[in-house]
Amino acid sequence: MNIGKFTYDAQDDLYAGEINTLTLHIPDVEIRSVTKNGDNGPEYRLYIKRPGASAEFGSAWVKRGQNDKEYLSVVVDDPAFSGPLNAALFPSANGDTATLVWNRPKPAPAKGKKK
Repeated sequence: MNIGKFTYDAQDDLYAGEINTLTLHIPDVEIRSVTKNGDNGPEYRLYIKRPGASAEFGSAWVKRGQNDKEYLSVVVDDPAFSGPLNAALFPSANGDTATLVWNRPKPAPAKGKKK
């Protein structure tokens, strides 16, 4: 399910756009490149732009998918959420735009009952 549309600014290495679901509307989102802290640190951080300030509300890591194409593995989180929202940001073929995609996690298989 597509939940966001972004444009890519190569000069500043950032994605700008918004996230939309039936219950969530986050305008003025920036996914900014950051200096990676450690091997597992994120390469990008998500911010919402507000007058005079911005608030961080997520992180993203560069991954490689099918056909060796890069995408961002995105985690959106906020204290008001019951849990983090995991999604993927897929760049278009020309790299000028990107789509944020979310899929409901599949439930873990039931463990066998002990006898």
